[in-house]
Amino acid sequence: MGKSIKNLSSVTVVGLDIAKNVFQVHGVDADRFLVVAKPVRRGQLLRFFASLPRCLVVTVTLRFIDATAFSGAAAAHGHRVTGSP
Repeated sequence: MGKSIKNLSSVTVVGLDIAKNVFQVHGVDADRFLVVAKPVRRGQLLRFFASLPRCLVVTVTLRFIDATAFSGAAAAHGHRVTGSP
């Protein structure tokens, strides 16, 4: 899937696949239409989330340490973070 970005201010839910260096981000609006689908490098991740409105962030990871560190940082920007089973 190539870069797809529409209006980031309409994002309400973000799915985040946490990886070692490049994360896959998928964001949808209140009607569950895709707003953003793109890879984001580790160094750009917090800047990306700072540009979003407050939203629910669902992480997909097997690496607890990465998920915990990211959750705290995202919460500092007002996002609610939860993990997927």
